[in-house]
Amino acid sequence: MSFNDDILLTQQEFHDAWFVFTDGSSQGNLADPTAKAAWAWAVVRHDATFPLPIDSVVVLPNPLTKPHDLFTWFAPPYMQMHESNCGLVVNDPDHPQFLGASAISNITAELSAMMHALQMLIDKRPVRAILAYDSIYVGRSLQHQGTVADTNLAIVERGRELLQRVQEHTQVRFWKVPAHSKFHFNNRVDRIAFHMRKQDPSPQRGRA
Repeated sequence: MSFNDDILLTQQEFHDAWFVFTDGSSQGNLADPTAKAAWAWAVVRHDATFPLPIDSVVVLPNPLTKPHDLFTWFAPPYMQMHESNCGLVVNDPDHPQFLGASAISNITAELSAMMHALQMLIDKRPVRAILAYDSIYVGRSLQHQGTVADTNLAIVERGRELLQRVQEHTQVRFWKVPAHSKFHFNNRVDRIAFHMRKQDPSPQRGRA
């Protein structure tokens, strides 16, 4: 199975799957004392009271691009967000939520979102999870594709460890979705991360 393989699911597999959307939001950089970055994830599942408007097999193009029918029906009422979480990127090694981020950036925000989602999956242990992301760098780096910048090695390695733990009990697929394209739940999780970054007054920074 290659990185860009489409995802094929039976109706029952689609209904049982946890679609986990992740995204990050950042402003400024590490040299800026006011820089902040936030992460967010959301679990989306099919609402069985609304039969899917498709044939017996669901095909999720990977990557998903516009235009596509999924932009019409992969949204309420067919799909519903069951839970979500968000927080600030932490680059203080002494902080209890430190995951290896060495910088406050959009990349560490995106990676932190995926890693917090993986931690959730370790706890919840669903049978099948589809990890929806819009950062090519994040998807490729966690799947040992492409080059990882030295500044991100620690957080990527931690992410790979978490992914391996999830795969011990959950069937995992990565699904590349387009950013800023009116794809309903990707937009929702993007807004969650954005508002988290805007409302929290204190970035979780390491010592200078």
